[in-house]
Amino acid sequence: MKTLRHPFYCLIIVCFGVSLVWPVLQAADAAARSVLRRRQQDLELQLVAEKARLLREDPEAMALGDRIDELYQQLDRLFSNRPSVQQLGAELAKVDEALKASAPDGDGEGR
Repeated sequence: MKTLRHPFYCLIIVCFGVSLVWPVLQAADAAARSVLRRRQQDLELQLVAEKARLLREDPEAMALGDRIDELYQQLDRLFSNRPSVQQLGAELAKVDEALKASAPDGDGEGR
């Protein structure tokens, strides 16, 4: 086999072999990534479900969740009393009304 003694021919043969195998490897990699993505989504859903369960059942988590709700309400009241927020809210209401009025058949495309 004299062709194997020439590096150029060896390189061509190797490249040809890789070109035949490469799509198979890519497909296998894509399938493996797909399995990993499904597992990732499943674990993310399990994590959210576990956190929700803890918020329902764990007294410490429940107390903290209640405190966070209170803080959000306080923050909302604080923001709602600011003139800049009131002005933006009024402008938003006008835009919403304009969108509802301009929608065909009164469907309304506002929020």
